[in-house]
Amino acid sequence: MAAHPSSTTRALSALALIAGMAASPVTAQSTNAVEVGPTDDVGEITVTARRREESLLTTPVSATVLSGKNLVQQNIRNFQDLRGAVSNLELVPLLSGGTSFTIRGIGQTFNQVNSDTKAGFYVDEMYVSRQEGNDLYFYDVASLQVLKGPQGTLFGKNTTAGAVLLTTQRPTDRFEGYAQVRAGSFRRIDTEGALNVPLTDGVYARASFRTQSVRGYIKHVLDDDRSGIVNNQSGRLQLRVDKGGPLTIDLLGEYNRSKTDGGATIPVGCLSTAGYIQNYDALHAVPYCTAYPVLGEGLHRLWRRHSPCAYQRGRDRHRARWRCGRYLSLCGPWPLQQHRRNDTKRPARL
Repeated sequence: MAAHPSSTTRALSALALIAGMAASPVTAQSTNAVEVGPTDDVGEITVTARRREESLLTTPVSATVLSGKNLVQQNIRNFQDLRGAVSNLELVPLLSGGTSFTIRGIGQTFNQVNSDTKAGFYVDEMYVSRQEGNDLYFYDVASLQVLKGPQGTLFGKNTTAGAVLLTTQRPTDRFEGYAQVRAGSFRRIDTEGALNVPLTDGVYARASFRTQSVRGYIKHVLDDDRSGIVNNQSGRLQLRVDKGGPLTIDLLGEYNRSKTDGGATIPVGCLSTAGYIQNYDALHAVPYCTAYPVLGEGLHRLWRRHSPCAYQRGRDRHRARWRCGRYLSLCGPWPLQQHRRNDTKRPARL
């Protein structure tokens, strides 16, 4: 005779099933919300995603955290290097300098004075309202936090897509420092360093700097100037007073200077009746089309002067050679067409 389960057994099984169903989503959500950069020793990670220091494992915010050690290991020296290191984060370089943040497909890829960003950028909990030059803050970094999703409750407006929190190294009670020098093509020289000095008991100071210098890689045709020049200098001085009580005083001063060129453009025409050109002409004494000439009639002369292709006439009157660079040479029985006096002989169209 088969035994039937009692009502008490059915009740206990139902309670166990309900408890298992309730616990599973919480575990999955906690796992998806935590993303940590690769490191050799993962201890307790402290974040400030809710305006206070707490463990990342107990913070109900989808965030990716990279420590200063992670940034060094992955050779991340600016925001554009974060592409691929942080999921759902896209970075677009701006022509005016700096980087635009797009989180989960929401962001702003252009600069406008009357338009605010969709992803907030904070340096030591201080809001940076404009995207131009935000790469100047990326040195002597303690941690980088990328918060995904709306953060308006704690961070206010302009955080519809999320927020990027950059925390710099704080002064400590140890005498330490570092210095780095990098060199590259086009006379590129980058320097970075920091020095931490304990002044007295409970008073510490830290000074850090960063410089970037690159010669322009775009050479002008009409003059001897260049475009694409990078010339940035940044310095930061911090003072911390910590006597061991509930009060800690942090003073920070920062100086940034950038003389970096914007994006280089080559105009092919100038329409004086265009709206933006008329606005420019109304505010300036020299018209736009005069201040920014277009390579027009003299383009073929500039090409013959600066082009790597050189015309060579052969011994035979009906043979010619065009030599372009070191590896390309064209030769053929092209008939030479006679032009006006003092004009250059060139192959006629076939």
